[in-house]
Amino acid sequence: MFASTDAVAGASVRQRKFGDQAYGALIESGRRICPLVPIPENIEGHQAYPRIPDLSEVPKSVSFTTPPEVTVIDDGSYILVLLACECEQLGVRDLED
Repeated sequence: MFASTDAVAGASVRQRKFGDQAYGALIESGRRICPLVPIPENIEGHQAYPRIPDLSEVPKSVSFTTPPEVTVIDDGSYILVLLACECEQLGVRDLED
């Protein structure tokens, strides 16, 4: 079942970061947004999650706002590829970068 929720991978608590700006703009638009960050924290009053399967519902779309310096994991794999695979497995319909 698809929800009216969207997710932002790379949402940030740091102002001026693209992830914070994108997340803030989506929140201001009235959409229900779930922030995705490697270390879960509270972002602008919303619980953040480390992975898409950790969300309580499958998001309708996922926007990727991860900066280059955190996109590559220590083992050389790419966070975006891993997240895209999770999206595909869960049936997320829209991916935006």
